[in-house]
Amino acid sequence: MEGKLLTDTIFLAQPSAVVNGRFTVSDSTGQLQLFDISRLEKPLSANTYYRIGHFFAPVTWAQSTPGSTPLLIDKQGCIIPSQHTHYDIARVHNFREGRALIVTQQGKYGYLNEKGQMTILPIYDYAADFHEGKAVVGLKDEKGQMGFLVIDRQGHICFSIQLSNSQIGSHISQGRLIFKEEKSGRYGYMDEQGTPLFYLPDGTTHANSFLHGVARIKNDTGYGLISSDGELLIPCLYDSLIIASKKHIWLLQQGKWSLADLQGTPLLTQETTGVTPFFNGKTTLVQQKDETFFINHHGKIVQSFEGITIPLLNLDTTEVFTIQMPSTTKHEEAINQLSLRNVQTVANTTIGKSLTLHTTDWRKVAENHPFYTEARKVISGNLTEDDAGYRELILNYVEHLRTSYTTKDIDFLEQLFSDKALIIVGSVIRQASTPESNYLTPAQVVYNVRTKREYLTRLKQVFATNRSIEIHFSDFHIMRHPTREGFYGVSLRQGYKSDHYSDDGYLFLLWDFTDPYAPQIHVRTWQPAWIDNDTPLPVDEVYDLSNFNLE
Repeated sequence: MEGKLLTDTIFLAQPSAVVNGRFTVSDSTGQLQLFDISRLEKPLSANTYYRIGHFFAPVTWAQSTPGSTPLLIDKQGCIIPSQHTHYDIARVHNFREGRALIVTQQGKYGYLNEKGQMTILPIYDYAADFHEGKAVVGLKDEKGQMGFLVIDRQGHICFSIQLSNSQIGSHISQGRLIFKEEKSGRYGYMDEQGTPLFYLPDGTTHANSFLHGVARIKNDTGYGLISSDGELLIPCLYDSLIIASKKHIWLLQQGKWSLADLQGTPLLTQETTGVTPFFNGKTTLVQQKDETFFINHHGKIVQSFEGITIPLLNLDTTEVFTIQMPSTTKHEEAINQLSLRNVQTVANTTIGKSLTLHTTDWRKVAENHPFYTEARKVISGNLTEDDAGYRELILNYVEHLRTSYTTKDIDFLEQLFSDKALIIVGSVIRQASTPESNYLTPAQVVYNVRTKREYLTRLKQVFATNRSIEIHFSDFHIMRHPTREGFYGVSLRQGYKSDHYSDDGYLFLLWDFTDPYAPQIHVRTWQPAWIDNDTPLPVDEVYDLSNFNLE
């Protein structure tokens, strides 16, 4: 954490991050071996695994083969006999605060402790991981309507959430739980008794959970920072903002990152390709082309390395282990990777010819048009010439993208998606009813990861079997990538209707306009707006530009 080189050991495969002294490296067969950072001469155990979780607790999960039953192992790599085998588990998360969230094949949620015991029985129809000693769970009544509760680590109910027609955050942070009203689109935060504390100003397009007593928000002018009481600490004027520590933030403006205090006073300004939060409050990592700097909380460089690139890892993810089920597809391993903070996208596979595009005069667009707000930005004169140009291209291309589905223009889509595009499609599923009951078990969202070829092949079948396809857009937002010129994220709500099927969900597109004559989509995600009729997708699970790492 001070930038000192711990070892000159050379591994033939890239090691994982070190968590609580443990990391993994692949052997010659591709299986993972467990190592201790203080003893590198050999692995800790002869046991090898297909997958090993991080040691956020004294134990973690491992799998011998893809889709096999997760095994509980200790920090020496030894298997701990588990006591949950009589439960029909389909999915298990890594440990958070001594509890591992599980989902049964019947769609019921519960929690295991670090001994593999079912501490909280799988009785819930929805549940999330523990944060700050509490977890958000859901139960359906006899009418099938979901009610949300917050429980403690013993399973005792702390309070019930009274809000209706709202998206609820997946976890409490700094004693606050974020929510978003479906009808008004307003964001707000409730306290640990479930009482709404405050709403964010109208025009807020994104908000995060609290970290170190502050939270990042966004509106049409940029990113800003609020206190736990909703006070605006940093105005929404920045291209990006990272909460780095209890006393520091990173601010991006005009391509330069500034390390600042919580009042926005800069301590250091650096032209970089990437920055990180502080590690245990000691140092932050800054990368500038082929040089890496470790900087202390005073903004001074304490160590630098030339010719070394360090992966800017984000470990604040939920590790999910899936058990192979008879009804699953060949994509099973990818389906349940619900947290995509570390997805690496492959940039720039250009095409040899430009796309034919019909343009629109956005000066004449009506106020009820879904692109009206973004179109007004383009013609306002407040953007740089390049930024305004890219955004106008996006408006034209997204409008053409919409009509390409209604006109079944597969050639346009063939050119638009890059050859290595990441395509993620969420779907709501139900398991079959149990023999003991005649009702369906709760719905779940699963995610299929498809290649461009798989996606377009499926789309051709859809085009061939439907006379008409209608697509409607709303809640349209364009986000410029803070460091990659020409890269933009587009988020919107999409309504889809064909002869045989209809849905409503959130669409995200990662656009690359580095070649304005041949722009491409590197990422397309679709998520259902509602898990079922009474359970909206949690607000902090909707994908946007921050979910994908381009560095």
